[in-house]
Amino acid sequence: MKHLILISVLLAAAFTSAFGSAAQGAAQPEGVSPKRIVILDDIAYRSGPSSAWRLDLAMPENFGEQTRPALVIVHGGGWNAGDKRDRPYRSMLLDYALKGYVTISVNYRLTREAPLPACIEDVKCAVRWLKAHAKEYRVDTSRIAAYGHSAGAHLVLMLGLAGPMQIWKATAAGIITPAASPRLSAARLPRLCPAGTVTRISIRQLRISLRRLCRYF
Repeated sequence: MKHLILISVLLAAAFTSAFGSAAQGAAQPEGVSPKRIVILDDIAYRSGPSSAWRLDLAMPENFGEQTRPALVIVHGGGWNAGDKRDRPYRSMLLDYALKGYVTISVNYRLTREAPLPACIEDVKCAVRWLKAHAKEYRVDTSRIAAYGHSAGAHLVLMLGLAGPMQIWKATAAGIITPAASPRLSAARLPRLCPAGTVTRISIRQLRISLRRLCRYF
């Protein structure tokens, strides 16, 4: 019985070793260099006092010299919590860099630091920073996508829909700063819904509100 157990253990070890070697060989063919990425943390995408104006960047290091698509990652958290280093966003930053993307994960001012639309302004500013540094990081500016979760999904939506709340300009150092211009105020937004509760809005009123919204954007 002892000999049988010993033989079973040896066979299991042999199979594990064989399959492990085969898996390693399949994952890394001979003569092929492993893919490497560069990670740059806490880059300032805007000048000023806020510690939230930082992004992390990951990009291919040895994938060739061609320009690459970029992915902007915006964390969630109800606009008042969350961070670019939270595990799902950090994993996504690295995973898509390994797939060949230039990826950035963005922090923005939370509502306890600054009220809306500050977080929208910050995310828009981060994208402008990425475009301003496209040559440095080999980004194809015609192929920039954005991903957001929860509150981050709202901010990504506003990247595509919000009008220019401030005019941004690039300084000689490459930092994006706001130029003098009026802030978008609630008074300048169209009245989207008639008076009363949401439950009392008719289908016709909703269609009218949506048409107003589309005309604005």
